[in-house]
Amino acid sequence: MKIKLLIFNIALSLGGGALVSLLIPDTAATYATLNLPVFAPAGYIFPIVWTILYLLIGVSGYLIMVSDNPNKDKAIKLYFVQLLVNFLWPFFFFTLHAYLFSFFWIILLWLLVFYLIFITYDIDETASYLLVPYLLWITFASILNICIYYMN
Repeated sequence: MKIKLLIFNIALSLGGGALVSLLIPDTAATYATLNLPVFAPAGYIFPIVWTILYLLIGVSGYLIMVSDNPNKDKAIKLYFVQLLVNFLWPFFFFTLHAYLFSFFWIILLWLLVFYLIFITYDIDETASYLLVPYLLWITFASILNICIYYMN
C-alpha cells in the first residue's frame, strides 16, 4: 500500500470540500433562505454526506492510480477533471445564485462521473463501485437543483 498516495487522494478530495466551505462560508444560510421542495434534506445532512462521498472518491482515486492497468492515465485525468467541476459547482450555485447554470454544470459533473465509473471498471472494479454512491447523490442533487431553480 502506498500510504502517502492514499493520504494525498483523500486529502485532495476532502480538502476541496473544506476549501469550498472556507471560501463560501454562508452556504447553510443561503440554503435555509431558499424555497425548497418537500424532499429537500435538512442543511446539516450535506456536510455529512459529502464527507463520506469525498472519502470514497479519494479511495477510488488512489485505487486508480496504483493500478497496473496501462489504460489508467485517461481515468486519472478524468478523475482530476471531475474533482475540479465538483469544486466549482458551489460557487455557481451559492455565490452567483446561477441556479439554472448550476443545473447544467451538475449535469456535466454527472456525465463525467458516469464516464469515470464506466472506464474505471476495467481498471479497478472496486474503484468503480466506490464512485456509485457519488453518482447517485449527484443524481439527487441535480433534481434538487432544478427544483430550486423553478421554485426561486
